[in-house]
Amino acid sequence: MADNQKKQPAYQTQIILSSPSARKYFKKTLSQVEIVDVLSDLKHRVFPRPFERLYAGARQKDLVGIEIGVAGGEHSKSLLETLDIKKLYCIDPYTLYSDYHEGKAHYGVDQISLDQTELHAHRLLDCYQDTITWIRKLSSDAVQSIAGQVDFVYIDGHHYVIYVLEGLIKYYPIVYSGRFLG
Repeated sequence: MADNQKKQPAYQTQIILSSPSARKYFKKTLSQVEIVDVLSDLKHRVFPRPFERLYAGARQKDLVGIEIGVAGGEHSKSLLETLDIKKLYCIDPYTLYSDYHEGKAHYGVDQISLDQTELHAHRLLDCYQDTITWIRKLSSDAVQSIAGQVDFVYIDGHHYVIYVLEGLIKYYPIVYSGRFLG
């Protein structure tokens, strides 16, 4: 190799799929709907997410927060790595219930893939076990398990408008004034 040529670094590619069904996108041509699906999946793989970047209390210490809709735990990990968190309540029922149509589309129609997702989350976040309180309930029921007020609530559970509004209504009273609900 000539002195004026630099050796290119070798990169190891790692493909992270949000679910086995994402394999269908590894082909040469994609429809417009498939492109939207791929971009949606991609946005769930970029960390820190805008919530952590824009959160007004990001410079504060010893935050207490809630994530509703933990799934595989990737966003919880990003919150814990980006913000100074004393306690994070991780809320997810990890159950396919009748109204959870988007979950059935993502996880399938049996409970096994959700059980695997929960196991993945616990393994991923094991090093934060002293910081995390796991609550395996619907968010509407879990609010009663929260001790005191919190600095932020990140709502990413069921995305139907009625459930998002219910989350806003139930969790707004426990967020400190001037803090964040997103």
